[in-house]
Amino acid sequence: MNYLDIGLDFHTNSESWVFSLYGKNLENEVLQGGDTQLPLTIGPAPLGGTFSPLLKGRVIGAQVTYTY
Repeated sequence: MNYLDIGLDFHTNSESWVFSLYGKNLENEVLQGGDTQLPLTIGPAPLGGTFSPLLKGRVIGAQVTYTY
């Protein structure tokens, strides 16, 4: 399994602003995990079923952060 993450941050001279570009799982590997049985209820809320963790496919994004 190939799993590649890359990130690049650009900081302003004052360090107040950060502009970020990132890519996660760039090889686009999708993986299902083990199957977990969920309880039939949690308090008054009905639930039931199963939960299978998943390694998501490719994610590409940008983020802007301001620190004051």
